[in-house]
Amino acid sequence: MTKYFIVLYFSVVLAVFGSEGITIESEADLLKAEALAEAHNQEAAVRVGEFYLFGPIHYQDHEKALYFLKKAMKFGNLEAIELIAGMYLNGRGVDQDEVMATRLYEIAASQGHGPSEFNLGIIYKRGGGALKAHPQKAYYWLYRAVLNESLDELRYDAALYRNQVGELLSQGERMAILEKIYKEKEQSSF
Repeated sequence: MTKYFIVLYFSVVLAVFGSEGITIESEADLLKAEALAEAHNQEAAVRVGEFYLFGPIHYQDHEKALYFLKKAMKFGNLEAIELIAGMYLNGRGVDQDEVMATRLYEIAASQGHGPSEFNLGIIYKRGGGALKAHPQKAYYWLYRAVLNESLDELRYDAALYRNQVGELLSQGERMAILEKIYKEKEQSSF
């Protein structure tokens, strides 16, 4: 029986995993991914949550998105944390709460998650709502985002915004932030 279960599980995994990881392109893929997510597969939980959040309009369900993303977040999945932060930032399926969004982005960004570093930099650049603009924090997070090798498509934007914020800071403030970043990098905290 165990052998049969392993073969069946392997077949399900092959049906849902592509070369890019889990893809959801049909109702059958969605059901298989949901089953994997319920079996504590973080990647499946993130993909299902993402599908319910951004997928075709007739599938969008913010409550289900939050349910599956929280499953992955319980295991510390940084992408799930970032997606939930975006839900709070934009009030999608939850009450809009920029403070909660910022806290969640900080959790993921402090562990080197590039999109969270970028989003945090933008939040601190613009301020708004319950948050005031904070040029030093914006410069710090945007600079980290520029250095983050996993952020290819946003590196140019991060550099552009970092330079805009940098104009608001003195040379001494910029140098202090750079020293902090490079000390962290030497200690491999990101």
